[in-house]
Amino acid sequence: MSTCHQSLITHISWGRIKVTTDGQTCQFKDCKIWWGGAKEWDWRLTGTRHQPGIQPADIEEILEQGIEFMVLTRGMELMLHIVISNKYETLFMHNKHE
Repeated sequence: MSTCHQSLITHISWGRIKVTTDGQTCQFKDCKIWWGGAKEWDWRLTGTRHQPGIQPADIEEILEQGIEFMVLTRGMELMLHIVISNKYETLFMHNKHE
């Protein structure tokens, strides 16, 4: 993981995301982005599929960065679901109705 200061999504379209971190631009099909870094997101590592969706293990390394807020997207056509484990239920449900 990078210790850079800022990560910006500079382009997004179907199957293509460009992220610039401290002046360096990378392109991904799927990615994880956090303040100061970005990396390819390989769904196969945790068995992620559109259903049941994003697995708790998919977000572990992002949480380890000490983030305060997390945005999980459901993809371009809202086909990606999110698995909420008991471990993270409070985190995800906190802003559910806002």
